[in-house]
Amino acid sequence: DTINEFVTIPHPEQGEYKILKQGTGNGSYRVESVHIAEDASGEVRESVATMTGVAEENVITEEQVELGETGEVVLETSQDTVAPVTTVTLAGTAGTNDWYKSDVTVTLSATDNEDGSGVAKSEYSLDEGASWNTYTGPFFLTEEGSIALQYYSADTAGNKETIKTETIKIDKTAPEAKIMFNHV
Repeated sequence: DTINEFVTIPHPEQGEYKILKQGTGNGSYRVESVHIAEDASGEVRESVATMTGVAEENVITEEQVELGETGEVVLETSQDTVAPVTTVTLAGTAGTNDWYKSDVTVTLSATDNEDGSGVAKSEYSLDEGASWNTYTGPFFLTEEGSIALQYYSADTAGNKETIKTETIKIDKTAPEAKIMFNHV
């Protein structure tokens, strides 16, 4: 509930530290890693590594800093610059011309590159991007008509996939035919 918050590590050891940042809202942020040390002569030295970015609510990102032998703090920039890739799988009773004759189950599957930071989230929209839903598992489409499914995934390093669109067509109503006879 404050503008600034502090975490102190008394007597930190030399080596690598992982910093996980989770957005509590949307907007810019700044995180400073500071090492303050007093040498044998009583002189105080300070080393700072600053991380900045734009947070998205509930999205977790990761940074690493290293505390070197001489007390310097070095920000290890993320090597992950590749967005995840999401695929969609549709299950239902197929009709003709890419139409489904039943409800359709939609499954999204996202993978990050081999040395990537890992998938943080996948989201989808059924209203042309007006609202987004976090994907938590397969969901069903039951309404008839042509539905534009938009979806993407983001990784923990902040790489966001370009939004993809899949058109799903559902027609569960069987055609009706009328035959009329004229009696002569």
